[in-house]
Amino acid sequence: MRIRAVTATLTVALCLTLTACGGNGSSGGDSGDSGAGTEELEKAVESYLAAVSGGESATAYGMLSERCRKTTNRGEFEQAAALAHELYGKLTPKNIRVTELRGDSARVKATVGVPALDSEDGDGARWVREGGEWRMDKCDDAAPGDPSGASEKGDATSASSRHFADVRIVSQGAETEYGVTGYRVRLTVTNSGSKAANYWVVVEAYDKDDDYLGQTHASVERLGPGKTWRDDVTFYDETIENGELAEVRTVKVKQVDYCDGSTDDPLMCQI
Repeated sequence: MRIRAVTATLTVALCLTLTACGGNGSSGGDSGDSGAGTEELEKAVESYLAAVSGGESATAYGMLSERCRKTTNRGEFEQAAALAHELYGKLTPKNIRVTELRGDSARVKATVGVPALDSEDGDGARWVREGGEWRMDKCDDAAPGDPSGASEKGDATSASSRHFADVRIVSQGAETEYGVTGYRVRLTVTNSGSKAANYWVVVEAYDKDDDYLGQTHASVERLGPGKTWRDDVTFYDETIENGELAEVRTVKVKQVDYCDGSTDDPLMCQI
């Protein structure tokens, strides 16, 4: 089994919440209702994000749409909300943009000031108005930032499908060591599964126009449940395919593979 994500491979609550993040710009609906309707929607987004990242999982779960409450396991949701709170603390939207507003249906994008969570493309998360209240309706989309539009998972009944990891970029910038200049990125990898696992993380570099420059990687061996690995990966001249190190403006987690002993990928298990 493999799980791929650009920014993070996160649990259910984070997928519901933070894949709404991404994009910039001031608030405002592109179509449909009045500004008053937009204000109510923005307040709902703020409240939901505060609840799910602030440890108030019951409140956050109650703000899901009826459809999402039927398809989302409450226990798993609450565990995911607890993980979100542990990893990121209480998050506050920096920008909220309503990209679509049509009657009782809308799409919203927001940024929270965390690069690993603010990089998703697309039109934002779905919201619907039920009983006069705006509710989160994003419960069947792909993992955050997955460019393929699909998160690869194993059988839903297997132990492996309950394995989660979070990968964060915590710092980046050009550094010189031993006379050699590289573009260094500090990563953290947190094993939030129930088994020790090996990880293979691919990180890509982009220029100011978001054009791809190159990639590097990190491997983590036998990371125990609940443990976090922290280290640097570095881009050198030979890992930049188009351009110069000085042109690197952003870095993104492109892929996260793992083996916890219950996969069919022997190579990953031999890292």
